[in-house]
Amino acid sequence: SVSYLLLGVILGALGFIIAVIPLMLRGFSGTIGTSKLENSFLPATVSELVSKWESVEARIFFGFELLAAFCILLSWYPFKLRNAGCIPAEGGCYLPVGPCTCINLSWANARQFFPPVGLVLVACVPSVQENDW
Repeated sequence: SVSYLLLGVILGALGFIIAVIPLMLRGFSGTIGTSKLENSFLPATVSELVSKWESVEARIFFGFELLAAFCILLSWYPFKLRNAGCIPAEGGCYLPVGPCTCINLSWANARQFFPPVGLVLVACVPSVQENDW
């Protein structure tokens, strides 16, 4: 479980770092695509950088972040690591869901599933430039 969590964190960080490398290489050559660097779009965020699926950056980012989400999901770290545990079977924490208390979500389950789902959403639903709305 620790190895999956560590691999997921490393892959997630590498996805952000490696996605910027093609842009930097084009910047060092003085062009972005076929136009000069001064007249080209430079993204303000990583989400803008990876918003066009056809770009190399978007494919790299998607692959790394999807693998990171799967590794974090497979790690089951809220149940395996003692410093992250609030396990329901041991009298752990519950989150009330909705107006009634009949449906309870354990804090460990929330920590298990929400981060990978959020990471997949970041990879699959990139933001776009403001003038493309």
